[in-house]
Amino acid sequence: MKSLSDENSSCVISFVAFIPNFFVNLYHILNTLGYETPIIDTKNIIEFTLFIAFTSTTFIPFSSLKKFNETCIAYAKEKVLPYRIITIFLFTYSVITIFLFKNIEITISALIMAHSFFIITYFKKLGFAKRYSDDYKIRWQKKNSGVNEDSKDPNIFWYYKVWFSPIVTIPKNLRPLPNKIIIFLAFVIISVTNKSLIVILLISCYFLLLFIEYFFSLYVETYGFCTKVRYYRNRGSDCWEITIVDYKHKRKIVFDSPEPPHFNTGDYVRVIIGMFSRELATCSLSIRNTY
Repeated sequence: MKSLSDENSSCVISFVAFIPNFFVNLYHILNTLGYETPIIDTKNIIEFTLFIAFTSTTFIPFSSLKKFNETCIAYAKEKVLPYRIITIFLFTYSVITIFLFKNIEITISALIMAHSFFIITYFKKLGFAKRYSDDYKIRWQKKNSGVNEDSKDPNIFWYYKVWFSPIVTIPKNLRPLPNKIIIFLAFVIISVTNKSLIVILLISCYFLLLFIEYFFSLYVETYGFCTKVRYYRNRGSDCWEITIVDYKHKRKIVFDSPEPPHFNTGDYVRVIIGMFSRELATCSLSIRNTY
């Protein structure tokens, strides 16, 4: 299924076909009313936008409202009512141009304009349905986390929030060695060279915390819902960005994985991360509801 960003891209493509034909029709209306207008090659504009309109139409078979429930579809239909009215008006206008201008080019231009707005309306409907569906999922996740459905959504403070319990003991061979230890060790060496005592102390303290975390297994756990799985390429390699949100304790964990997760968006998962480094130790699907 197409993502919301793909649907927005389809709307942009349709707008590219709609706008030039809007001005083509305006140009012919002004000419008909006797206003002086510059000479414009409307034929090339019509041919180009006709191709764009055809291209935007090809996206429809890959985008369907069937994946949404009746409530989402009803909400989307209500939101696009103004768009549907404009679409009907444009198609009616296209028929009128046959008698008003008696010019096949302007009629085709009007039809392209109406068709483009129809495509825009279709993908707007998809966008509204998806937005309502996402809002419903968030409300459902909050409810099942034991918090009010109208409570605050995740923000940057959730991402940086630190907690100290419950501590989970992990075998040493499974503990992730924080990359930050190596990086900060390099900074310590540089700082010693520069003889900056304050920098040395700050970096050494943080390095000490990471060292303690690793050797004393200071890892903490939380349970939450997977709200996002995003695939991307990083230096030629596959990578997945995974977001877990704990609504009850107001925590948000974002981490990257070189392998696809064995759970899906919306699943309830258990996450164990470093207390200070916040680096992922383990992440697994959970059927136990701690709330």
